Amino acid sequence: MKAWNESESWAEYSSFSVGAESDNYRLQVLGSDGIGDSLSYSSGSQFSTKDADHDDSSSSCAERYAGGWWFRGCYSTHPNGVYKNFTDAIGGPFGHVIIWKYRYGFYYSR
Repeated sequence: MKAWNESESWAEYSSFSVGAESDNYRLQVLGSDGIGDSLSYSSGSQFSTKDADHDDSSSSCAERYAGGWWFRGCYSTHPNGVYKNFTDAIGGPFGHVIIWKYRYGFYYSR
């Protein structure tokens, strides 16, 4: 991810796989190194979209947070969220932006 100040960060995983369509593209990740492990929370989750709700939440996380992802209940990262500028993201609604929680927090968008 690239921050508004142009600094860059990334995460690497020793194992990363996406399952078959018949299993709703289940995500499996292991072994994080880098900016913080925000992705393993989603490991084992099936991919959800607003019209295909496969998360563990009682509501649709994909619909609520405007984008598809391997939601669980709901997430600790969401790189498919809405891109907003710094002022709008920080002052806007919780979780509706691009997120990598363990480096940038829940209100970050870039």
